Amino acid sequence: MIPIEKVQIPQGSAFDRERATELIDLSIKAMDEYDDWNSKKNIKPDGDIEIGGKKYKRLCTFWSDQKRDQPFGFIVERKVEGDKTEVFVVFRGTRSGTEWLHNLTPNREPFLDNRESSPNIQESQLIEVRTGFLNIYENRTENKESASSESIKDAIIKTFSEISQESPNADVFVTGHSLGAALATIAVRQIRTLKEFQQPQLYTFASPRVGNTNFANSLRDLDHCYRVANTADIVTAIPIPAGLIFNEKWLNELYFPVRQAFRILRKFLDSWDKLSFFDPFANYQHVGESICFTVQNVEPNGNPSIGENHNMLTYRKAL
Repeated sequence: MIPIEKVQIPQGSAFDRERATELIDLSIKAMDEYDDWNSKKNIKPDGDIEIGGKKYKRLCTFWSDQKRDQPFGFIVERKVEGDKTEVFVVFRGTRSGTEWLHNLTPNREPFLDNRESSPNIQESQLIEVRTGFLNIYENRTENKESASSESIKDAIIKTFSEISQESPNADVFVTGHSLGAALATIAVRQIRTLKEFQQPQLYTFASPRVGNTNFANSLRDLDHCYRVANTADIVTAIPIPAGLIFNEKWLNELYFPVRQAFRILRKFLDSWDKLSFFDPFANYQHVGESICFTVQNVEPNGNPSIGENHNMLTYRKAL
């Protein structure tokens, strides 16, 4: 693998390397706040933030009740050039074991359910998002009555209601790394339902696929929507885009007994889908213009490292 250690920006792209660097620094800050909170310091994220001489006013902290309340990121704002306001919606990546379980939850379900406004909508028209990401975004717990935290979804509604009154012309930037990138992509879809903020800018790092083709298409008209990916990072390749292993044309060309055997296998896999263990009819598509680089990191013993290929600092260095 030939290393391409810096991000490759396509000709004519409006991708802003300086802005992307600012956003990944904020993502690193969100991760650091979780680590401080999770350590013996037990520091609750609070107060304003300063990174590289830039000062940000904290508007809210995201919390998610997965076994226990834990910080997931924040919304901050910064004043620039007179009365201009920039708002930053920032999510951290995976840290706890429970979050890994949600990452691996395979099924999809409607987000901002189309069926509420269009009861007769076809299944093929539904906008779907991976269930595990929604579990975290909507703060679903095993016992919903025990949830003590405001969900990310509700925090965005509340905070942007306040922003729309105080800074209706604010520029909005949404970002995150890994799981945080998935949550950021969902957040952009929600923010766009607010008439004041139709063009938030999305910069994700090491993002998995988040939703189906309809979900990705619903964000195609964003003016600034970028997905920074290390081609050696396996997280950017999952979930697989399509789960239909045996299409009808291929099956019909097989010898009859073999064809029937494959049909039985497909029916079996479909039953697994209903049990939430497997997604043989997966339909996932990436969101955003691809901004790629290629770095295969190795450990001191010379072995390649999946974790280091995915690490935020690897992405920070590539910028």
